[in-house]
Amino acid sequence: MIRSLLWAIVLGFPGLAGQVAAQPSSRRAAPPAAPGAAAKSKSEVVGPGPELLPRRGPFQATLEGGELPSRGRLDAGEQSLETITVPPQPPEPPPPRWGALDAAAPVVEFPLREYDVVGPARGVFQSYAGQVYRRRIRDPNTLLADDYRINAPINLQRPDGLAPAGVLGDHTLKSSQFLISWRYNMAAFDGDLSGTHTVSPATILGAFPYAPTRETVQQHVVLMEYSPTDDLTMMIRLPFQEFDIDYVNQAGGQIHTAKTDLGDIPITAMYALKRWNGQQIHLNFGLSIPTGLIDTLSDPFVLTSPNLSYWQRPSSTTWDLLPGLTYTGQSDRWSWGAQTIGTVRMGMGRYHYRLGDQVDMTTWVARRWTRGMSTSARLDGQVFTNGHGADPNIDPNLTPTNRINLMGGRRLDLLFGLNYYLPDRPRLPGSRLAIESGFPIYQSLDGPQLRASWLLNASWNILW
Repeated sequence: MIRSLLWAIVLGFPGLAGQVAAQPSSRRAAPPAAPGAAAKSKSEVVGPGPELLPRRGPFQATLEGGELPSRGRLDAGEQSLETITVPPQPPEPPPPRWGALDAAAPVVEFPLREYDVVGPARGVFQSYAGQVYRRRIRDPNTLLADDYRINAPINLQRPDGLAPAGVLGDHTLKSSQFLISWRYNMAAFDGDLSGTHTVSPATILGAFPYAPTRETVQQHVVLMEYSPTDDLTMMIRLPFQEFDIDYVNQAGGQIHTAKTDLGDIPITAMYALKRWNGQQIHLNFGLSIPTGLIDTLSDPFVLTSPNLSYWQRPSSTTWDLLPGLTYTGQSDRWSWGAQTIGTVRMGMGRYHYRLGDQVDMTTWVARRWTRGMSTSARLDGQVFTNGHGADPNIDPNLTPTNRINLMGGRRLDLLFGLNYYLPDRPRLPGSRLAIESGFPIYQSLDGPQLRASWLLNASWNILW
C-alpha cells in the first residue's frame, strides 16, 4: 500500500507544479480544498477560486505582421489561444533637411506691455536724472537699439569698430575700459606748387637761394585712453616726429636737413551727446601742450642755412585748442562716420610767431567681410591758413620754407584701409591691426610750397 501511495505522489507532482506555476502572480493562492473535493469536476466548483491558465507552446511569430498560430485542438480543460498580431516595424525617418546658415531666425512676437525703465547713469558725475521713465514696448531687447538713454556705445570689438588708422578721437569707451595704441603716420612731399600749378626748382631759385625739392614727415605716436564713465573718455598722446627736407641751391648743390624730437602733447576728452539706433554723436575737446624743446635745440639757428625752418619744427610753440565733433554709425556689416577737428592757436610763441589755424574734415565707410577683417575708404579734407609774425633768427628770403606767409592752402586726400581684428588673444585682448594709404586728389597751396604725393597710416590697438 505504501508503494502505491509513493507512485501516486511521483506521477501527480509534475502536473500539480505546472498548474501552480501558471497562476497569475497578482492573485492570492486558493485555500486548500476540503477532503473529498478533489473528486468533483471543475464545473461543480463554486466560488471565485483561482483560474488556471493552460500551458502554452513555444513562442512562434514572424516579423512584419506575422501571427502566432494556434496549437489546434487543445487538451481537455485548457483555454483556446487567441491570435496575437505583431505590429510591423515603423519606417525609417526621413533624413534632416538643413536650411541656409544665414537664414533669418524666426521672429518671436512678445505682448505689448508697459515697463518702468531705469537707464544707466549719465554725465561726467554719473547722475540718474532723466533716466527713470515709463515706456510701452513689445520686446525689452529693442531698448538697446531704439532708446538713446539705454543704448550702449558702439561695439568696438569688431575689425571696423574703430575708424581707419588715420583718424583719432572717433569713439568713446565703456566705463572703466582702457585702450593703448601705437600709431605710425608718414607723409611724402615731392615738388612744389603755387595754387594748383607746378613750380620748378629753377623758378624758385630765381627768387630764393635755396629751393625745397623733397620732404618726408614721419610720426610715431603712443596713445592711451581711459573711460571713467560710459559717456566720457580721456585720451593723451606722446608724438615723436622726424622731419627730412632736401634742398637744392643756385650752384646745383644738394643739402639734406633732418630733425627728430618729441612733439607737442595733446590731451583730449570725448563726451557722448546722444546715441540711437547704433549711432552716436560725441564732442571732442582737447588742449595741445607745447613741449618747449625748441628752446634747447642742439642745432643752432644759422641765417645762411635753411636748417630749422617752420616746416621742420616739432613744436608749434603755442598752446592750441582742439575742438571737434564726431558722428559714427554701425550696422551688422557696415560702419561709417564723419569728423571735424579744428586747431586754434592761442597767443604768440616766445619766438614771436604763431602758426596758422587748421580745420580737418574727414568722412569714412567700412565694410566687415569676416569676423576678423574689414576694409575702408576715406576722404580727408584739410584747410590751413598762414601764420602771423616771424622768427628773427631765420632769414625769410633764404628759402620759401622760411616764409610763414607761405604755409596756407587746401587739400583733399583719398585713402583706402585694411583692418584686422584678433579676438582670441588672451594676452593681447581686443588687438586690432590697421593700415591705410592714399594720395591727394586736389591741392591748392599758397606757394611756392611743397606738394604732398602720398600718405601712409598704421596702428596697433589693444582694448580691455
